[in-house]
Amino acid sequence: MKSFSTLLFSAFLVTGTYAELVEKAVTYKQGGAPLEGFHVYDDAVTGKRPAILVVHQWTGLGEYEKGRSRSLAGLGYNVFAADIVDHLVINR
Repeated sequence: MKSFSTLLFSAFLVTGTYAELVEKAVTYKQGGAPLEGFHVYDDAVTGKRPAILVVHQWTGLGEYEKGRSRSLAGLGYNVFAADIVDHLVINR
């Protein structure tokens, strides 16, 4: 049992060593308004991966949404957190 635990722990260390989240600010325009989203993914995941779109609360794209995006990316998702507040304010 001790050798199995050691083997399992070693495998965990090896697989977790190379995983790194990649974070990028993405600038885009909607209706002429400049917006900045947040893209994050795990570079250890190869091939196609499912995507998730995170939409913020009324207060805008903040650390909570970025933290949730990081958590989801750690599970293997390709995550984009959109910025939509500026567009909502401009079009009122």
